[in-house]
Amino acid sequence: MAEAATRYWKRRLGFERALGDVQRMGMLEGSYHPAVSSNDQSLVDNWRAALVRQLLTPAWDTSSVRWKQTR
Repeated sequence: MAEAATRYWKRRLGFERALGDVQRMGMLEGSYHPAVSSNDQSLVDNWRAALVRQLLTPAWDTSSVRWKQTR
């Protein structure tokens, strides 16, 4: 679950940034969603918090341990 939350926030951040670009360019696809804020700091904070929770979650196997060590 911790990994899923980290992936969610990272992808949400990427989506919001891409959506902001599309909306600034006036592309039709941007009108399918509510306007995004230019300040994505709260999304960055959520992603970082999820990553910290993931790092503090016990590792399942040795590859997970190695991943945590590299982070």
